[in-house]
Amino acid sequence: MGRYKAPRKFNFVSILIYLAIASGLYAAVQFSPVYYRKWQAKSVLSEAAARAYGKRVFHQDNIGDDERNEKLQKILDWTEGRMRALGIKDANLGVEIVDGSSTVTAKASYTERINHPLVGKTTVLYFRPWNAVSKDGG
Repeated sequence: MGRYKAPRKFNFVSILIYLAIASGLYAAVQFSPVYYRKWQAKSVLSEAAARAYGKRVFHQDNIGDDERNEKLQKILDWTEGRMRALGIKDANLGVEIVDGSSTVTAKASYTERINHPLVGKTTVLYFRPWNAVSKDGG
């Protein structure tokens, strides 16, 4: 009968497991802050949509176009400032508020760059978060 031979501490399978764990940790460290920032940006966009709807920027009959545009621009400036405060550094950050038939939607568009120091490569991620406020309250 054959003798049982205990597996070595380092074999092919254990090395693959260690590499998978290291890769997962690396990905978490590199990509988690970027996706967390996107999640925070959606909250800012939600507040921007609520501010635009709450101030009735689009549907006040007693204000002129200039005043409407001024109110909307203040909300857009506030939104962009909050997005910058989150750490979004993209020079081409675009913020937009859209009046739809049943919702007011706040949208943003920006890129995030992740540098990978060991291989000298860069990953570019494109984000377009948005959030909407329903006009009918539902």
